Amino acid sequence: MVARLSVSLCTAAFPLLVASAESGAFLEKVAHKPAQQKGESCGTNGFTGVFYGNCASDLNCMPPHFMSPPGTASKCWPGRNKGEVCGVWGSTGYHYGPCLSNLTCTAPPRSHMIGGHDTCQQVCGHFGTDGEAINGTCAAGEVCAGRSNTPCRAWAGECFMYCVNATNHHHTKQQEGEWCGASGSTGYFHGECASGLVCEPDVWMPGAPNVCKEPGKKVCGSFGGGSEVVTSICGDGQACEGRASTPCRPWAGECLMYCVNSTSLTTDTQTKQQKGEWCGTSGSTGYYYGECADGLVCEFPFIGAWLEGTPHVCQEPSKKVGEECETDGSASSVYGDCGRGLACVAASPLDASNSTSSTCHQVCGSFGENHLLRVNQTCSAGQSCSCWTGTPCREWAGECYMYCC
Repeated sequence: MVARLSVSLCTAAFPLLVASAESGAFLEKVAHKPAQQKGESCGTNGFTGVFYGNCASDLNCMPPHFMSPPGTASKCWPGRNKGEVCGVWGSTGYHYGPCLSNLTCTAPPRSHMIGGHDTCQQVCGHFGTDGEAINGTCAAGEVCAGRSNTPCRAWAGECFMYCVNATNHHHTKQQEGEWCGASGSTGYFHGECASGLVCEPDVWMPGAPNVCKEPGKKVCGSFGGGSEVVTSICGDGQACEGRASTPCRPWAGECLMYCVNSTSLTTDTQTKQQKGEWCGTSGSTGYYYGECADGLVCEFPFIGAWLEGTPHVCQEPSKKVGEECETDGSASSVYGDCGRGLACVAASPLDASNSTSSTCHQVCGSFGENHLLRVNQTCSAGQSCSCWTGTPCREWAGECYMYCC
């Protein structure tokens, strides 16, 4: 019985040994399968489960574009070249792949991250408040002069330099009134000032970045929002009348006032906005555009142009209720030169005064399809919101209005 059991075990083990030998031969064949070349399918297809093989050592197995049809195979491609997008784009999760071995996949500064891509660059140094430090060499015909966008954080490795064409490169520097140097509150480096300007602290806003300005120009205050704030006294023969160029952002410390010689006030003070130019502060951007010239007022261009946050425009003082008005004849200017909330209404043939002139009336509502009436203003004593503008009119353009009469 023992002899029969031994024979049975040997008989059962023989097929396993044969199968093991065959498996080893299969693995050996897979290990020696020729590597996939440039443009060939690679890896495992996640849709079908088919394995195509591995790429050659100098290639990368790149997944298909995120908009590709299901079942599209990955392909073998070399590393990304200089200036090309690399890494993973956070907006879509699409993987662009690594750079060539001599390049670095560099991320944009955090201040430019929205919609920004990583790019392949030959990093050769870095820059910041202490100047430039070059620690690499560039190819023939190239120089280490390219810079990442500013503002950037030097301590986070965002302020890097890279190789660019020696005869075709340009480094933009900060202009007068723009931020420069490093911000003490955020650590961002904003760049150097252009030739002829100096980077000096903003004396009235602690922690804010420095500002590029002319040498010897003393900051004495700020302006914006219809007021001026003088914070220091100017020297003999000077006045706090110089202003930074507009538009500028008061909240960011850009709307500065400087000491200027009393004899040069006509050239150093800010030129006021003329008719048709933007004025005041934009509610959407925070930029201040300046005051209007004498004889002009800063108002909405016309009632139909009310857009949330849009800057006002310098124009002649608007007409009041009952005053004669004019329009330029276009359908979009039915409000003419009347003030805000008023419409320039042509004289009615039924008017007892027999007047032929258009006059300004208080707009009190609108009308439209399906006999829909919307009254949103109260008329003065003795009047009611019962008069309508003529038709045809465009309801969506605000032309179908009701007015007090």
